[in-house]
Amino acid sequence: NMLAIEDGIKFNPGKYDTVWGTKFKDGEIVDESLLNYAKQDTFQEDLGENMSKVADMINTIPFAKFVVPFVKTPTNIIKQTAHYVPLAGRAVSMTNNALGTQFFKEYDAVMRGSDEAAKAIYRGREGMGVMIAVLGMGLGTQGLITGQGPQDPQKRLMWEEENNQTHSINIGGQWVSTRFLGPMGILLSAYADLGMVAANAGTYDDFDELRNQLIYSTAGALTDQSFLKGLFTSV
Repeated sequence: NMLAIEDGIKFNPGKYDTVWGTKFKDGEIVDESLLNYAKQDTFQEDLGENMSKVADMINTIPFAKFVVPFVKTPTNIIKQTAHYVPLAGRAVSMTNNALGTQFFKEYDAVMRGSDEAAKAIYRGREGMGVMIAVLGMGLGTQGLITGQGPQDPQKRLMWEEENNQTHSINIGGQWVSTRFLGPMGILLSAYADLGMVAANAGTYDDFDELRNQLIYSTAGALTDQSFLKGLFTSV
């Protein structure tokens, strides 16, 4: 009401109640599109066929829930991470069109559909992904944001002795973890390590060492996250 008055809009209580009633009822979301957006934001989207089977299996095994308490949330976080990779969706869509494959079906369905709000969300994530890439690699080259860190044991020991902390950003001399950022945290870690590799490219003895570092960094960015501990330690 106050916001409507401030904007010069006459508040209509009847219309407000009517619209509100189509969205919520008895404290529950009843609007399907609104519910889908809420599930996306909280990483609670329904699992696909294969992961649903995994979740069902865990529920039937005694004590498995204590080892792998969550399946839906980490699965959706990993899936949504791909949405933030610049041009990933478009590249996969072009591949599907050319080869008749069915990768990243969700992206194709949204972009070929009529839901402009959903399209805007995907484009927004792609745009955010570009900024994450620039920020992560830029600060990574300066050592102000970190991913998994060096793979070589000696280099890692020196890196840790310099008071570096994995998967963190340095703010005013204090390291703050980026693990709580979900998909954005995963990508920040990956890009930070790419920045570190670029800044220290001359220190790698050969291609094999550089390749091993990239594999280590990618795996660490994806798996060394608090919400994935139970899932990956059980595999």
